[in-house]
Amino acid sequence: MSVRQQKSGELSLTIRGNHNDSHVPDFRVGFRASGFSGGAAEWKPASSIDQLGNEGKPVQPTSSMAVGMAWEKTEVLFGANQTPRALQQLSPRQVRGNDLKDSARYNAVFNIDVVNGAEVVSIRP
Repeated sequence: MSVRQQKSGELSLTIRGNHNDSHVPDFRVGFRASGFSGGAAEWKPASSIDQLGNEGKPVQPTSSMAVGMAWEKTEVLFGANQTPRALQQLSPRQVRGNDLKDSARYNAVFNIDVVNGAEVVSIRP
């Protein structure tokens, strides 16, 4: 998956399959992003179970799980030459929801392992 700036205020998203999914056609879409001018930006991978329509509210109980999800390679492309840098090298910080501020609770819900350079995440609420 890649997000690229086409011009000021316009981005494009491309999703490509790999490995067993490499035969699936690419998905591409362009969209207006009026707040994105090409200046300083923060990028992050997000590992979560989305609760659509619940933004800004307390987390709702769920039996949904995400098990074995993997971030195989996460890079940010810099400059005209699109030079890749691993996201982990760019002063990462972890952001937790209010329900996971307590480390014991966080560790009970999230399991994160690094396997052959990939970050494997399981979420068991």
